[in-house]
Amino acid sequence: MGTTTLNLGKFFRFLILPFLWNACKSLPNFIPPQQHLVESIEVDGHARKYYLYNGIEKTQSNSKKLIFVLHGGGGKAEGMIYLTRLSDYAKIQNLVLVYPQGLGDRWNDGRDVPNSFPDQNRNDDSKFLKALARELQERFQITRDETHIVGLSNGGFMSMRLACESNPWFQSYFAVAATISESTFKNCNKAPAPISVSIVMGEKDAIVPFLGGDIFLPSGNAEPIKAGRSVGALAAFQFWLKKQNCLASEKIEVEDKKQRKKGRIFLHRGLHCENQSIVRLYQITEGQHIWPGGFYYKSEYQYGYLSDDLDTTIILLEFIQSSNEFRKREGV
Repeated sequence: MGTTTLNLGKFFRFLILPFLWNACKSLPNFIPPQQHLVESIEVDGHARKYYLYNGIEKTQSNSKKLIFVLHGGGGKAEGMIYLTRLSDYAKIQNLVLVYPQGLGDRWNDGRDVPNSFPDQNRNDDSKFLKALARELQERFQITRDETHIVGLSNGGFMSMRLACESNPWFQSYFAVAATISESTFKNCNKAPAPISVSIVMGEKDAIVPFLGGDIFLPSGNAEPIKAGRSVGALAAFQFWLKKQNCLASEKIEVEDKKQRKKGRIFLHRGLHCENQSIVRLYQITEGQHIWPGGFYYKSEYQYGYLSDDLDTTIILLEFIQSSNEFRKREGV
């Protein structure tokens, strides 16, 4: 099928200025971690910490949504508050945002990463996240169809693992700078329908290869650490098309109205999927290991340029809203 152009300009509401964690620059106005509740839940003898921000307005109780936001390997829950700015939209879109913290700053996404505390100790992060989802759904009277999860890198792989394991607790799954680990790919035997899945990947990602293969973590001056293997982004997209019984797909080029981007962005999306499930892949030709449109996670030198041609936070919110609207309209 030929490539057409999609205008997503209406979703890009503002431009975030580049930010380096160690630079002496002031942050734009946003809701900081200090304005979030810090809570915990005990799972398997561990007090599992998370940040919580409740933006639900009582007058809009019928449109509320719960979103889990998972940090990358070596990251912190509060870092995702800075990086994504999702809490800024909580009251506008009637959201409950939860930012969980991984033990040892990582998630056991099934890749068996060397020197990773949760991997080597076989911590059950799936159990933790499902238990937390159950507790918060009861607390805020939010259904499974209104519960969504997004993750960056290690958190993205964790999100994809949950997509194969947690159908009763989440409705949509979103991965950034991650695809599917080979272990999850091989063990995802059942069709977890109906769910929606979206992936954002850069072709120049030096950690998680766009075409799949060995994942390498930077290790200062030492040799990079091998951290399991992943399936390529296009193969992951095809995997979810099959799981959601999509009859076809199309590839669309995202229009660059700002004329600033360094490469091209293509949106792959499933067509005629069972139960109106949404399956998407954003392919960024010059994208690296980042949350496009967010603040730098560490540094441009280590993880690549800060893309302003795709605002991942806006894309995520639009994806979740579209998924919820399909469910309500079709009565799924």
